[in-house]
Amino acid sequence: MKSSKICQLIYLFIIAELMFSSCQERLLDEMVVYSNDFSSLDLTSINSDQGLVSYNGRNVLGFFNNEGFTLTLNELPPHNMVKINVELYIHNFWNGNSPGVEGPDIWKMEVDEEIIVNTTFANTTCASTYCQYQSFPENTIRNFPPKTGADKIDLPGLFDQANNNGLTSKYTITKIINHGDKSILLKCYDELRQENVPVPREDESWSVGEIIVSVLNVR
Repeated sequence: MKSSKICQLIYLFIIAELMFSSCQERLLDEMVVYSNDFSSLDLTSINSDQGLVSYNGRNVLGFFNNEGFTLTLNELPPHNMVKINVELYIHNFWNGNSPGVEGPDIWKMEVDEEIIVNTTFANTTCASTYCQYQSFPENTIRNFPPKTGADKIDLPGLFDQANNNGLTSKYTITKIINHGDKSILLKCYDELRQENVPVPREDESWSVGEIIVSVLNVR
């Protein structure tokens, strides 16, 4: 009897595994439709409040403060999903979720006017009795330590902080969303707040080092 029950449990487990596998989506193909690291100075399809600038030995798009850019792509091949990768640099003294004259410091990404990233970044260090938290890698207000999820946290700052390593953090923002239209509009922008400094851009800004957009067919 005991052996029979074990066999039944094994059988049910196998059936459940088969049913689960049959419901999984499968990637049929993936095609890069846009890739730009700005090394060729090409801003075709980009509409930006700022142009290309040099940072840490390479070209980046920026430096933004209460600004942003859009990328418009047309005549996309047939697809049902899209993948977006943005290499994001957070410069100088972002204050994360902190309210008041210093924040919150928000960064957003939209696809076809739908917000898919709405988060905050903190580029500070925590003391024993005080810490400015950030929402990234989540969209909702969460309290993660500064620089959570960053690829690099030891990059030099900007302007009068250019010789201060640790005041720029690099993040890779990756989003995969349902999408089937022949065109796509990507928009990235910020809502930064720093009412207690004479030159806001020198206190907080951001830039982009690379953008890659791929279309996917998933079944």
